[in-house]
Amino acid sequence: WLGFIMGAYLDNKFDLCVDIITTFRETLDAKPSYCRQELLFIESDCYARKKDWPNAIRVLEKGMGDILDESRAKETLARDYGYSNQLKKSEALWRELLSENCDNVLYFRGIEWYARWSRIIPSCLLQCFDRFDAFTGNETPSTGACSPEQRALLLSCYLALQQEFPRSLVVPQILLYVLEGADFEARVASELRRAVHKGIPSFFNTLKPLCRAQPDKFAVIKRVAVEVMEEVEEVEEVKESEEAKESESDPVAFVWASLFLAQMADFEHRTQEALAYLEKAIAHTPTCYDLYVYKAKVLRHAGALLSSAEAMRRASALDLADRYMNTGLTKSLLRCGAIEEADRTVSYWVRRDVPNRIELSLLQACWFEVPCADAYFRRGDVPHAYKLYSTVLSHFTTFVQDQFDFHGYVLRKSVLTTYYDFLHSMAQVYRDRYYRRAAIGALKCLIALHDHPFDEAAYKQTHALTPAPVHKKGAEFTDDKDADGLVLCAKQGSLDAGNEAVMELMLYAKEDEEAMKTVFEWASRKGDAKRCEEALQNLREACHRPLDAAYLEGK
Repeated sequence: WLGFIMGAYLDNKFDLCVDIITTFRETLDAKPSYCRQELLFIESDCYARKKDWPNAIRVLEKGMGDILDESRAKETLARDYGYSNQLKKSEALWRELLSENCDNVLYFRGIEWYARWSRIIPSCLLQCFDRFDAFTGNETPSTGACSPEQRALLLSCYLALQQEFPRSLVVPQILLYVLEGADFEARVASELRRAVHKGIPSFFNTLKPLCRAQPDKFAVIKRVAVEVMEEVEEVEEVKESEEAKESESDPVAFVWASLFLAQMADFEHRTQEALAYLEKAIAHTPTCYDLYVYKAKVLRHAGALLSSAEAMRRASALDLADRYMNTGLTKSLLRCGAIEEADRTVSYWVRRDVPNRIELSLLQACWFEVPCADAYFRRGDVPHAYKLYSTVLSHFTTFVQDQFDFHGYVLRKSVLTTYYDFLHSMAQVYRDRYYRRAAIGALKCLIALHDHPFDEAAYKQTHALTPAPVHKKGAEFTDDKDADGLVLCAKQGSLDAGNEAVMELMLYAKEDEEAMKTVFEWASRKGDAKRCEEALQNLREACHRPLDAAYLEGK
């Protein structure tokens, strides 16, 4: 029954899906259950996809007794009320949800959406909060269409919400987008002082989307940051400041103020200025590993990979039990080609007596294998690079094949809506950046093997081969019969081995210039004129400019 329901739902046969749900529900017990709840959500969504909002609302209102996840039902109802122009009911539900969780940006989006439609405000300031983590990696919000009157309406709305939910962390962030002039400066100064005296090293990350969306506010933030830094340096004036009384309990406010200014300087690509602030902070508190981590990031942005790895090494040495620091150091070492040291570093977190590469392959650690393959390729060690790229590609094949074990499980457990989301995510798995990098790298290896056929005897004379692993009691693992990739290069080193990777790149990486250029080079050597033309067409669209032979040759 559940498979029949999902089949009709995925095939967009919503009327048939509703009929099956109605028939199947009669065979279930009348008491609330997860299965009955999932059927309600699917049935309501069938009507919603047809934009039949009254029936979508009716299904949920009538079936609230079968609902176990009330918050999700309220979110769905609030959305449907909004689309059916029942704005008062929609706002009431959003406010009820905010009283339960005042840090969920989707609820504030619902409130703003209500204000937008009821007061004719055309743009949504919350478009910058699309992701689950609302404070990092956001896209530019569409704030340009708001007139002063409309912005004033939004401002009054959010100021009222701040009074109602004073502990919310979301409202202060949204207000930074709405406020202008002296009000914005006062607000950002208050937030910055709080971050400095509480020690929040990630505070600048919350302001990056704002700086990109409204560049004129960046100068204001920088001026405020300099003023706060002067206050921190002048200890007597800081203690007299009513807003900074917490400085007495936090002697390292200077560190966080310096870090914030360094982050702003790095955002402007002013490397020397950023490093100067960081050196002062390190001299003040040499045991703060956040400073070394960001110093490594600044140096990496400037292209100084060896110095970046050294800074990351000092950060990791301050806390050897921190897996994030170990991972960061490993990545830094791989960027500068120190593969052997990276192997020793990452071994701290793998099973004892199990070879690192075997364990990391079992863990499907793409974050290590792709940069390591890149490092081998830069060395000219094509067999090792091709081996690791092929391993990553096999991981993604495993990801796709493992889903078949999941189909029966989700139907037994009745998790239909999660199953639907899962199918959509699996449809996009080949868009993953690790797959893209591995596919491009594998094609480059095949091109190199085609241009310079592999000579195993010569390779063994110039490269040390991986010794056979030693099996110890209690450390069970399967040997890698081709740890150096020699057999792989001999048997699968022809251009034909890249057919599958090329097909996936042409489907999921059309906008990637490097991917299309690599596919073009691969197809030109293979003599595939049709694939060459397809890659060129995608490359033209990706570059938005005419292509000539000089560009394709990288000159």
